[in-house]
Amino acid sequence: MARGNGKTKQQMIDAPPGAIFVWCNSHMEYPRLLAETIGRLDLELVPPSWISARNILGREFSGIVIDHATRLSSFDFEVLKFARNSIKKNTRNKEEKIITESYEYTVDGNTRWKCNNKKHRHIGKELADLCIKKMIAQNNRGKLAKEKNVNRLSVIKNMLENGIGIKDIAKHIGISYERVRQLIILNRL
Repeated sequence: MARGNGKTKQQMIDAPPGAIFVWCNSHMEYPRLLAETIGRLDLELVPPSWISARNILGREFSGIVIDHATRLSSFDFEVLKFARNSIKKNTRNKEEKIITESYEYTVDGNTRWKCNNKKHRHIGKELADLCIKKMIAQNNRGKLAKEKNVNRLSVIKNMLENGIGIKDIAKHIGISYERVRQLIILNRL
């Protein structure tokens, strides 16, 4: 795993919840790491490509670690792109601007993060809060859409069992006749 001097690790341990750090290994032959601490993030919101920072620190820590080599899903990238744009908007000093160029496209179209500087950089709690809000909103949107779809299917199923026609079901639910037909076929109702 990552090698770092004791001072770097201590800075991470002492960091207040919500601090964001970017850190990469000074030895190029080892995987470089992007370490972000985003408050006390709910574990179910953490995408699978992110691993616990305790792997680096060997102790409890209110943060996460992303391996630079890990290809991030579009969900991860959206959050990181949001962070990048927020930094660009809120940047006042040169040091922080380095982070705005910290992502790249790979040849196959996937995205990954790279760190342009070997120094530990602290970005601040305000951005961390924005990232958390964005992630929670995305997570909730996904849950709501899933629940809505499940509810819609059970309504269609009940109405079909009661002998109600597709045209009337479409009118009741507020979607097109064709969409109701699709749902019936796809879900074998």
